[in-house]
Amino acid sequence: MEPYHACLGRFLDEWGKLEIQLRLLFKSLLGTDHSRAMALSAGLSGKALTDALVSLADVALAQADLDTFIVLTERLKSLTQRRNYLIHGYWMAEIIAFNQRNGDVTFKLKVVREYPPTSSRAREALANPKNQRERAKYVFQRKRIDQIAANVAALRDDLAAFMKTARMAPAQREL
Repeated sequence: MEPYHACLGRFLDEWGKLEIQLRLLFKSLLGTDHSRAMALSAGLSGKALTDALVSLADVALAQADLDTFIVLTERLKSLTQRRNYLIHGYWMAEIIAFNQRNGDVTFKLKVVREYPPTSSRAREALANPKNQRERAKYVFQRKRIDQIAANVAALRDDLAAFMKTARMAPAQREL
């Protein structure tokens, strides 16, 4: 297996574990059993599941824990965008030419995962290797994919720790 496929596989493995943790959180916030929670959340996309978790947290969590939960979901939203770019991107060889002081030209070859931006302005900016801000959104080297996978694992662990300490809001009277 090529090393670049392996790093994407590690990322996918971490993302799968995060999704399991999100569904366990969904179960806890919903206050139901595992089977019902899985049945309700099975068809939810990542964004829909995140939105459902935020809505549930708003009614289920004590106010003191809600702010912490919102910070965790902001991290999730940021990682979800990177996940989408990684999943829907493609591997490509990137060749960069360097002019040496003696007039020679040297080349550097890297295999990167790229997600093609939809706007023409972003595509033009992406073509410039000096535009690191734009390139960081859409181009991923193996080392960066491994770092994103580590961030996913850290979020999963933080969500698990949060679930152990989160306090539920008192039940509200039904109308």
